[in-house]
Parts: sequence; C-alpha cells; structure tokens
Amino acid sequence: MSSLPVKQLAFILILLFSLVSTSVYFIEKQNFETRTRAEEPISSKEAESISKTKNYPVTYQNSKFTPEKITVKFGESVTWINKSTNNLWVASGPHPSHALYPEFDSKKIIEANQSYTFTFTKKGYWGYHNHINDDAEGVVITE
Repeated sequence: MSSLPVKQLAFILILLFSLVSTSVYFIEKQNFETRTRAEEPISSKEAESISKTKNYPVTYQNSKFTPEKITVKFGESVTWINKSTNNLWVASGPHPSHALYPEFDSKKIIEANQSYTFTFTKKGYWGYHNHINDDAEGVVITE
C-alpha cells in the first residue's frame, strides 16, 4: 500500500482548506447582503406622517443593550437611553465604518442619563453597536 508523500498531503490539505474557507466566505457574504437589503429611504417628514410616532426605548447599561433585538414598523422611532456611567455612541454596523445605514449614527457621545432617538425610514435588518465599546451590539428590524 503506497502512501502520499508528506509534501503532497500537505498541499492537498491546504487546497482543501482554501476551498472550504472561500466557500464559507461567499455564503456568509450572500447571507449578510440578504439580511441588510432595504428599500429606498423616505424623508423624515414622510416617515412622521406614516407613523403615529411610536417610540420604543432601548436602555444601555452594564455594557449591553436591553432589549438586544427590537422590531419596529417603517417610520417608527427607537430611543436609546444611557443608564450607565460609561459613554455611549449608537451607530449602525459594521464597526468602524457604519456603512450599513450611515444615517443611523448618533455621531456624538451620549453621556450618562442622556438619550438618542432615531426614526427608521428604511426597511431591513439593522445591526448596531456602541462605537466606543463595539462588543455591545443590538439589532433593529424595520418592517
């Protein structure tokens, strides 16, 4: 019984690893693009007229958002309230570019006992984070 030389076996393993890694990358990229696809935005004025201006609170405390996941209707708002002693900066993903939904970004620090409100004028699945502590993450789903 003949066996493959070590160099050939190493080459085959590296090739196999590369193929699997590339496949996983493209599958995840497609999943991300599907989750983040959205309709064209409308103006804030139009959003206010569509919504009865429902506003959902999300608190930030102990380096986490509560609730971590929230579903709102198109044109509704979410208010993030900083109940921690640490600073907060709410921004869409991915960190640090915030390119997923660039308008969804407080663009400044929200100090303790302060808040930030954003009205969602795009339908989609919007991951967000604390720009100062990007381990703190959440999701807003706009229907």
